[in-house]
Amino acid sequence: MLLAGAAWLPPFGAWRRLRLRNNLRGISPRIGAAAFTYFVRTPINSSRAKREDFRFYNGARLCHLVNSTVTETLVTLLNCDMGESFGIWRLGDDQRIMPSIHIANVACGFHASDFNHMRTTVQLAKKHDVKVGAHPSLPDRQGFGRREMKIGRDELANCLIYQIGALKGFLEAEGMLLHHIKPHGSLYGMAARDPEVANAICDAADVFKAPILGMINTEHERVYPARGHRLIAEFYVDLDYADDGRLIITREHEPVEPAVAADRAVRALKEGLVRSVGGKDIPVRAETICVHSDTPGADVVAKAVHDRVVDEGFVPARPVSR
Repeated sequence: MLLAGAAWLPPFGAWRRLRLRNNLRGISPRIGAAAFTYFVRTPINSSRAKREDFRFYNGARLCHLVNSTVTETLVTLLNCDMGESFGIWRLGDDQRIMPSIHIANVACGFHASDFNHMRTTVQLAKKHDVKVGAHPSLPDRQGFGRREMKIGRDELANCLIYQIGALKGFLEAEGMLLHHIKPHGSLYGMAARDPEVANAICDAADVFKAPILGMINTEHERVYPARGHRLIAEFYVDLDYADDGRLIITREHEPVEPAVAADRAVRALKEGLVRSVGGKDIPVRAETICVHSDTPGADVVAKAVHDRVVDEGFVPARPVSR
């Protein structure tokens, strides 16, 4: 069970072996007081586990301490595209999904959402201690941003700065920071194969200095880091992959079985693979895992994925929602 550091202490013998946090600093200079923000007693194999075996979370890294040796791996974060209602029209069940995720990609008005829904979604994320990123789109509200269009680099960059800036204003109103940028729908797909589109996204990201969500083995991975932006590698549990590794972006998402989605997530994390529609194994990396809010039953899918990857030890458990 994951507990806040100050609310739980390991048994005295184990605590003495650690010699408090100074000993941790000696083991790995990268691990300081922040390591105790989250601390996990490790029942990895309770029949053989030694008293000095621990897992704890240091920022975005899962740290495993075994016999005074620390190993670190990036913690996987669950994300969801949210705030996609408009006026009196509702899409997605953000209230039920939010407790199962770590970061939210909030629509910025050009494929969905409006000023009221943007503010409400930011406030909901703050309530659940969920980080917020911008989810800008091509200017295509009628097609929900899932239709491609021709648009020049400068115009596209301006379009994105406009949207991200609007969301950043609502974040500042709530005392929150912009966590990341995730292009929406067809824009995401276009940037995966067209370096000009990927560079336009970077032109906007230059303004806001935020990481960008994207996929490995695409122009996302080639362009974003080359432009000085951190790529957060994303994996999808509710969309199919083509045999060439391309994400198949549909106008309307089909239902997905929660257990199947959870299995896909675990395989991506353990093996770095996903099965394509043609039966091929496609390399993937899952620093963050996406569930779309407009996938039917998305709240159930998100919870199933969350619970499974927590059980497997890849993700820190979300606190009980307030």
